[in-house]
Amino acid sequence: MCKRFFVLAGVFGLITLLASSQLSAQEYFDSGSWEFDESLSSATGQPDIEVVAAAGVAAEVTYEAAVIDGEDAIAAHLADGAALRVHHGLEPNGGGAYVNDYTIVMDVLFPTVGTWMSLYSSGLCGDTPVLACGSDGEAFVNTATGVGISGNYGGTVVANTWHRIALRVDSASGDFCSFIDGEQVMRNVGSISLDGRWALYSQANGASDWVVLFGDNNGAGEMGEVLINSATIFGRALSDAELAGLGGASAEGAGAPPAVDTDEDGVADADDNCATVANEGQEDADEDGIGDACEADGDGDGVIDDNDNCPSDENAGQEDEDEDGLGDVCDYTWWENGHWEFNGDLSSGSGQLDLGVMAVDGVAAEVTYEASVINGEDVTVAHLADGVALRVHHGLEPNGGGSYVNDYTIVLDVLFPEVGSWMSLYNTTLCGDADVLSCGNDGDWFVNGAAGIGISGNYAGTIEANTWHRIALTIDSATTNYTSYIDGVQVQENPGSIGLDGRYALYTQNHAGDHLNLFGDDTGISEMGEVLINSATIYGRALTGEELAELGGATANGPLVPVVVADNNDCSGATALALEAGEDAAGVAILSVSAAGTTADATADDVGCGANNGNGRWYSFTGNGQATTVSICDAAAFDSRLSVFTGDCGALECLASNDDGAGCGGFTSRISMDSVEGESYLVYVHGYNAGNSGEYTLTVSAELPPAADDQDNDGVADADDNCVDAANPKQEDRDADGFGDACDATHDLCVDAEAITLIKGTDAAGAGVLTASVSGNTANATDDTEPEDVGCGSSSAGGLWFSVIGNGQTMTASTCESGYDTRLGIFSGVCDGLTCIGDNDDARAFCDSNRSMVTWDSLEGEQYLVLVHGFSSNTGSFQLDISAELPPAADDQDNDGVGDPDDNCIDIPNGEQEDRDEDGIGDVCDPEDNETCLDAIELDVSAGEVSVSSRTTLNQTDSENDSCGDSSSPGIWYSAVGGGGAMTASTCSQAAFDTRLSIFTGGCAGLECVTNNDDFGGCAGNSSFTEWVGITGQTYYILAHGYGSSSGEFTLTVTAEEADCLSLSSTKDESTKTIALAWESPAPGGEFEVTVNGELAATVSERSYTISAPAGGRVEYSVSRVGFDDCSLSGSATLSTGTVFFTEGFEGYADDLAVEVDGGWFRDHINVPNDASGFSIISTRDANPPTSDGSPSTGQYLISDNDYHGGDIAQGTGGTWDIWSPIFSLEGTDTAWLHMAVSAQLNNNGTAIFDVDASADGGETWANLFRRIAPSRNVEPLPDNSNADGYFGGLDLDLSDFAGEPEVRIRLRHTEPGWDWWIAVDDVLVDDVAPPQGGNITVLSEGFDEGIPADWVLLGPNAESVDSTWTTNDPCNRQHEIFPHLDGRGAARMDGLFAILDSDCNPDPAEQDEILSTPSIDCTEADGVYLHFSSETVWANNSTQEVLVTYDDGGTWEILFSYHLGALADHAEEPYFADRVIAVPGAIGQSNVRFGFRYEGSNRWWWAIDNVAVTVDGEEPVVISERGDANADGQIDLSDPVFTLQYLFRGGAVPPCMAAADANGDGAIDISDPTYTLNHLFIGGAEHPATSDSCDL
Repeated sequence: MCKRFFVLAGVFGLITLLASSQLSAQEYFDSGSWEFDESLSSATGQPDIEVVAAAGVAAEVTYEAAVIDGEDAIAAHLADGAALRVHHGLEPNGGGAYVNDYTIVMDVLFPTVGTWMSLYSSGLCGDTPVLACGSDGEAFVNTATGVGISGNYGGTVVANTWHRIALRVDSASGDFCSFIDGEQVMRNVGSISLDGRWALYSQANGASDWVVLFGDNNGAGEMGEVLINSATIFGRALSDAELAGLGGASAEGAGAPPAVDTDEDGVADADDNCATVANEGQEDADEDGIGDACEADGDGDGVIDDNDNCPSDENAGQEDEDEDGLGDVCDYTWWENGHWEFNGDLSSGSGQLDLGVMAVDGVAAEVTYEASVINGEDVTVAHLADGVALRVHHGLEPNGGGSYVNDYTIVLDVLFPEVGSWMSLYNTTLCGDADVLSCGNDGDWFVNGAAGIGISGNYAGTIEANTWHRIALTIDSATTNYTSYIDGVQVQENPGSIGLDGRYALYTQNHAGDHLNLFGDDTGISEMGEVLINSATIYGRALTGEELAELGGATANGPLVPVVVADNNDCSGATALALEAGEDAAGVAILSVSAAGTTADATADDVGCGANNGNGRWYSFTGNGQATTVSICDAAAFDSRLSVFTGDCGALECLASNDDGAGCGGFTSRISMDSVEGESYLVYVHGYNAGNSGEYTLTVSAELPPAADDQDNDGVADADDNCVDAANPKQEDRDADGFGDACDATHDLCVDAEAITLIKGTDAAGAGVLTASVSGNTANATDDTEPEDVGCGSSSAGGLWFSVIGNGQTMTASTCESGYDTRLGIFSGVCDGLTCIGDNDDARAFCDSNRSMVTWDSLEGEQYLVLVHGFSSNTGSFQLDISAELPPAADDQDNDGVGDPDDNCIDIPNGEQEDRDEDGIGDVCDPEDNETCLDAIELDVSAGEVSVSSRTTLNQTDSENDSCGDSSSPGIWYSAVGGGGAMTASTCSQAAFDTRLSIFTGGCAGLECVTNNDDFGGCAGNSSFTEWVGITGQTYYILAHGYGSSSGEFTLTVTAEEADCLSLSSTKDESTKTIALAWESPAPGGEFEVTVNGELAATVSERSYTISAPAGGRVEYSVSRVGFDDCSLSGSATLSTGTVFFTEGFEGYADDLAVEVDGGWFRDHINVPNDASGFSIISTRDANPPTSDGSPSTGQYLISDNDYHGGDIAQGTGGTWDIWSPIFSLEGTDTAWLHMAVSAQLNNNGTAIFDVDASADGGETWANLFRRIAPSRNVEPLPDNSNADGYFGGLDLDLSDFAGEPEVRIRLRHTEPGWDWWIAVDDVLVDDVAPPQGGNITVLSEGFDEGIPADWVLLGPNAESVDSTWTTNDPCNRQHEIFPHLDGRGAARMDGLFAILDSDCNPDPAEQDEILSTPSIDCTEADGVYLHFSSETVWANNSTQEVLVTYDDGGTWEILFSYHLGALADHAEEPYFADRVIAVPGAIGQSNVRFGFRYEGSNRWWWAIDNVAVTVDGEEPVVISERGDANADGQIDLSDPVFTLQYLFRGGAVPPCMAAADANGDGAIDISDPTYTLNHLFIGGAEHPATSDSCDL
């Protein structure tokens, strides 16, 4: 085998000198290469590779033949668990003590993939050739076959395929990158720290220069079988270009990277001190190894930043008066906090500049001072009129890790004379030193109209008028929380709203000036207010809630210094825990204590007891000398760590540490230890690393000291324990009988007898009786000697007592159904003077075995005491049954205790006289019916669907009928139990009369209407259908009745779905290019797998995940619950791939006012009722508007809904509901498009208009972009064939006419909404990305003007019929040509012939599932494929209309667009029309592409399509003209030689086909060619030679 080796100068000589495998001290190499030609020797002079292995695996390699890229090779074969220890010989670099810059390149093959496999580890243990003492792998192939580390994996490693894998560590960029076959597949940005995890030891460090290929300290669990052909380690970070040049695996190995000179200055990148900027001379003034051409000069003063004493401000002279190394222009004075007291002036009590005063136009920029009283003390305060604000120079230093002030607290003592309107409390930005408000920004803290404080729709607490309050705001970059306080009490918090250097950060002196603005807002008086202020304090950190609680309410002297509250964030503030007596889950006595907390706002302490990278909290407790457990097992919401110490905070000694406790879920922790009595222990609750923090509950528990012979381990010795076999450490004994209550029976004393009440019932023969039953157990019951004293049976067994009142009739007590040998005693009298009435041991004549029965004649009103005990010493479980005959009644032939004159059923016993329907006939005599709610027949819907047939009659009316839909017709009742999902009830096309369905909840005595329906669209015979969401376990009562007085036979079908295993929502953010997923799942806990574009992205226990897609485009995702079958939901979202100018998803708004105040939208009404609200984010509809593929948007959306937000507006009044977007700029672009998800339902008999308008002057004038008019409108403007019908789907409108304009707005207008229905929009986006326009080549075009072509295919059960499948016959005459229409459900937008499937006309087959398919299309040469069509449709709820594509001749179809994915629409009401263009990237390169239009559903309206076309992107086909046809007009005549002469001598057009202009075929175009044609045409010259298949000469 021939290999190309990368051998640097001098290496061959070095190999000769080295006789052993060990390097001489301090001999370094630039790189190392190993080739595995049946040995482990180095081609560059380093020692041979050594083989190490996990326990139980042989430390050996074998060699075998391989073929790589077509060439023979020899490769080393390592079993799973074997690894290679490599002496790399590299020199420390990157400015650190170790090797911080290097690249590992390996040619490898993995026989199997799909498990974790380490690629390399950075260290072992000295010279010990074992893996267990090494480190975790530094790069892996993960289970999804990507390459990377730390949750960031990319690319694909294919099993049994040779790959060249490269791993690059670059200390300069801080990035760790992975490459497969020359292509970068992963980058961990900023993960490399100097001498950190990925640094390699070298000989200079006193440790061996090991790197371990394929090794991991976890052994075979994270290693894998591998073949390796070559390994090269470079002592620097190769560039992307160098690695791309190395390409894929080869038989000769990687070798030296090809020389790359990116900036083409003659110096190779590897040697260039500035590889991206040409600098042939390699100038480097500061000799830092970075060429001057690459040194930054941020302020442009000619001094590079590394040498500039003030790199942010221009100072070419580098003046530094105080010689502190900081240029004078940057030498600032910083304050920790600032305080202003308003004692008659605006000066600072802490040294900052005086406050400045600003005001809106027309308001004087001044403050006045007046006396006030705060908390009983006199004080002078400043008074600001409405429109006046204060400019504050805070003087704070940048913090939080950013360039600005990211952590601070504002505390104000203020009084507002009036509340109830919006008032800004502060904003963060002004305009330099300008004393104006209009150039600032919107307020960043408000008092809202409800007198709460906060921001962004989250307001809470109460500001009272004319009351002094101390209000505070904390901005905390560590927790990312924005938190408001009133008088020391937290009232509001916006979690996660703080971004580093974001909206709430404050500029500092070294930026645009350290301004902030109290009480100011750029919109002026409308969001400002009158205020009195006594003090203002700004702290350069986020105060804690405890500190603010200590500051409390307003005071005369203001909050000068916060009280420092002890915080268990530090060891010195550890929270002391006192263990108290209690019981564990098994009832065993223990000592325990619990404390809840959070590490989210804590800091990290490096205490050297396990990994200590995470934030933590401290606790202490005292040991009791017993086994002790310290645990947050299953009680922490993050990957935790626990550490326990002895000693003092200044001299801690690590006792124990735990990361993941055995059996603990969620990577939580537990420590078990033996404590020393009296010893103090410190507990640190922290995270596995800096990214792990959250809430927890800490529990410390300790065993009690052992007691002698304590079998129940309750801390009480058996000899003293009143219940030795059941833990009862408190020894409760309620009846003082020596038996602890844990072991004792209840009511085992006569005085505790349990009273029994007899109720009316029937005996086995149906006769009326009074009866009752109780059960119990006599074990441990007190041995009561009272019965023996009065001579009522003999027994030494304990018993239980009961009491019952006699009714003057014969009574019976029985234990026949008991479980042991019982005895019964019956007594009268009182407990201390009992009289025996009767007793029994065995009543064998009546009971099985040795059970008991006593019968006696009772006295009415007399109390009888019943003792249930046992024969001899027997005890056990029993059932006591007591019965009494009913008093006799006159003329009671059924002997049920009710006299015949009063008996509602005289011949069948029914002592309780049940009569559910209150018709005077007892239920036992009444024929079973369900004419009342009480008689509702329960339907079992557990299988998902059930049907029942019956009829209604007119012999009974029901008072409930008209409480849920107006009807006087009788009905019959059913019930069904909800399962958490959708439920339906239907008589649709299943009734012989005009039905109505009404659905109720609540008891029959208090029914509440859920929903009702009379006539449902598409249902024959005025029958009904309704749907609702069935709450799990809720009973729903279904009344099937008639409209008016109708009655007759029907079939009722009820369906019920269980709650979804998952419910998934998503919110996309164009500003961050992210998609936030959130989901719910009924089962608690569990893990969820998130896939993004077919790749596993994460496995999480949280129920949320954010997808980042910085490049934009379509993102497909799914969420699956691990371990659950069929528990997966998927979705997709499209992010703009271009520049975004405006976006709005209507998320985060609390109400419509917030849309205007926080969102900047403007709602306008013209000539509308006063109570109309117009466009709103409050919707009663159960779905969202459709997106570009018909699927619904998510979250909140905007809707103008005539049903719920105002009354009808008459035609001709000009009344509109409008909403204007905020102003946005289209400067700097030539192209702009508006995209929206839209559902415009104008109704078949409605009159409304939907307009989308745009303005280039902020709303002064408007231009219409889009209009739809209800087809039934009968006043101007009338609908026509260009604007009728509703709209459903993504709407794309060209805004390019407004490109370059700085003040653009869009307006949605709902004009004269009549009858009902809506206009709904969501996901509003303005960018520079045009929607699909189609390709440059048309490969299919069909307008159906001659019917459905023969090469189109009809699929489905009715494909051979005439009018029951797709046709151009228009069987129901849907096409209208005159406006307005009496019924607006016609095909108003279709011209000429069109294809339609109309399921509403005869013949109406029972089954319709029909596909109209295009001919097969070859797209193998296409660069893009597009489907065009016009669609108009009216559908019912249970029909399906889908646009499909297939690549296998119909074997499988994929949905491109559907009207039935759950988006907002109304069925059977009006047509939706759209001209659509759909990009179909999956068709690119396919040879057998068909598009289909599928309609499913019998008797369910219609769908019409027209103007179907398929276009592709590609090269235009070259038309080969006949030779001599120079102008390519299809004929040879005089015009052709004239055309050629014009081209040759007059600068005429170039011939379309040069070969055709070459009339004589001599390979050149000259005067001979037109001469040849003229001879042919006019003097009989020769025919033109034949052309080839090319237009080239």
